[in-house]
Amino acid sequence: MRFMQKKVIGVKTEAIIRYVCAVVSTLASILFAMIFIGLFIEGIHENTFPDVLLALSIFSFLAAFTFYILWGLWQEGRSTPTQKIITKLQLLD
Repeated sequence: MRFMQKKVIGVKTEAIIRYVCAVVSTLASILFAMIFIGLFIEGIHENTFPDVLLALSIFSFLAAFTFYILWGLWQEGRSTPTQKIITKLQLLD
């Protein structure tokens, strides 16, 4: 988030954007995981597991990717001020 480093937006706005993105990522991660589980159960139940293998791999990737983004957003929100200062100093290099 390079635009946040230049102080174009305020601290409160940054926090609001981060939490909104975290909530949206949470919902997307849950949605993709539920679709993956549903396709997996349907593939086993209907005995069409090889047919849905591509869809399973796509939704598992999407669920993992959104979970990774979610984890980063929540960790950034919980970092201490000292960690934020160290991170900002490292980005200046």
